[in-house]
Amino acid sequence: MMESGTSGKSLKEFADKYKGKRAFIIGNGPSLNKIDLTKLKDEITFGVNSIFYLIPKMGFRPTFYVVEDKLVAEDRSEEINSLTGMVKIFGKELQYCLKDSQEVIWANVIYDFSNYRGFPHFSKDSSQCLWVGGTVSYLCMQLAYYMGFSEVYLVGFDHSYIIPSDAKIAGTVITSTSSDPNHFHPDYFGRGKRWHDPRLDRMEKAYKRAKEAFEEDGRRIYNATAGGKLEMFPRVDYESLFNTATDDERYSFNFRYIHPKQQMAQTKNCELTSKEAAKILPKGPRFSHLVLDYTRLCNSRCSYCGIWKMKGAPELSLDVIERVFASLQPF
Repeated sequence: MMESGTSGKSLKEFADKYKGKRAFIIGNGPSLNKIDLTKLKDEITFGVNSIFYLIPKMGFRPTFYVVEDKLVAEDRSEEINSLTGMVKIFGKELQYCLKDSQEVIWANVIYDFSNYRGFPHFSKDSSQCLWVGGTVSYLCMQLAYYMGFSEVYLVGFDHSYIIPSDAKIAGTVITSTSSDPNHFHPDYFGRGKRWHDPRLDRMEKAYKRAKEAFEEDGRRIYNATAGGKLEMFPRVDYESLFNTATDDERYSFNFRYIHPKQQMAQTKNCELTSKEAAKILPKGPRFSHLVLDYTRLCNSRCSYCGIWKMKGAPELSLDVIERVFASLQPF
């Protein structure tokens, strides 16, 4: 099995590399035009197929780029081969039209679309094989599992397709003669481009299999698409995944610090902005311990912390917490 490209990169080097982290799989639906994709710049992302139309708007390139469909590989080979700045993962069967490069990994993709019992298989070891499921995103889900992500968020998964009346149909192959109504860009599968019957029923079997595989291991896939018809995964609001707080927003904190000599715990209750956080520690010797209670949703009811008594206080986002600790560098 040929896996590494000319760079020597191998999928094995990504095994559990991102354990406990989150990733975003960027779909191709029109709903992508409704969200601010620049928020994903610092996230680990999977892009697929004709994502290159979005790169100028996003302002970044996805971490991983995946192509499964032979028609996409053939019709878009020029654009795909010219893409750089990302890890490109292709099925080795596509070597006849896609070029090897320093950024390419050739995966063992098993193109078995037969209606076998338990379709489709889900590979937990991408270095061995990947199974098709009727959508390239299914390969991305298997890759995300192998790489160790505990949370995977889907965006642009509208899960809705129409076949234009002017399209030419030959078996399972559809050739467009006009603009593409199903994706974020009219040229995605626009005039002259070939595509396969989407088969939503087959996609749903694949999504169900991926959901089961993740949840069996205590991990989750969430749908952060703006609208759409995919209800297989629990939905989350896209904007809620990113910090929207400003430095002017005030939060309630309880700081508990322990003097290294006096060995006495002292508590300071305060309401402050993240910029004010550094000012609340007393002058004098440094302290050996600091506890920051950042949530009021606590059932411990510790005697030294009364944050659980508070009502209506905003929860802290991870970004705010990081800014607070960054401002406490001298401590």
